[in-house]
Amino acid sequence: MKYLYLSLLLSIAVNAAASECPHENSESVLQDSLYDIRLPFTALQYFNINQPDEARKRLAEDLSNIIYGLNQLLPHEGCFESEAELNRAWGMIRVLAVMHEKYPVPEWEDDKVVLSLLQKAKEKDPAHTATVRGRDWSKQL
Repeated sequence: MKYLYLSLLLSIAVNAAASECPHENSESVLQDSLYDIRLPFTALQYFNINQPDEARKRLAEDLSNIIYGLNQLLPHEGCFESEAELNRAWGMIRVLAVMHEKYPVPEWEDDKVVLSLLQKAKEKDPAHTATVRGRDWSKQL
């Protein structure tokens, strides 16, 4: 469920990019919404049919795709409506990075793009990284 929650939050951050972004979004709002629904829907269906390993794998793949998208957007501050939104995106990636330290995602072990962005997020705000590392991971986010 941790991956499902972060997947939703990260997909929202990606879809909230402003029009000033050099990466044009040719999809309609409806298409974006349908994609956002597909992410948790697919994993939930695997849980419903008692295939939690497949659900985890799907969530990891979806998070990877969202991270790839954010990797394209984050270098361009104009892709975000405000500095607060940009900081929120980095913060979510930072939480995911620390979560990956505690609960490694096997699909990311050799993924240089994902690992690089996770590392950059931790380095960007060491104080927040330390706070996230110190949280009680036995409780829901």
